[in-house]
Amino acid sequence: MAHHFTRKEERGWLDEALARAPRFGAAVEGLLKEHDEMLTRIRELALQANRYREALGMPWRDLSEALAVILRQVHTHEARENELLQQAFNLDNEALS
Repeated sequence: MAHHFTRKEERGWLDEALARAPRFGAAVEGLLKEHDEMLTRIRELALQANRYREALGMPWRDLSEALAVILRQVHTHEARENELLQQAFNLDNEALS
């Protein structure tokens, strides 16, 4: 995930959307902040998984539920990024018409 977020940030997709539609500034800042938050949660989950694996009574159900929560968050985050990009670029296309 770190690689995924870094590549997105390096490619500047959100920066380009912001340049085309500055009104999305707060949304872009929020999305970038979520990258760090999700990476922190994923790292914590990885540490928990290692501890569970080492324990005798592995609570895989708990781990599975935590992973499902993070995956839903990533999916929602990606959908919001895509929506923002589509809106920003469509605004530019409409301005050209």
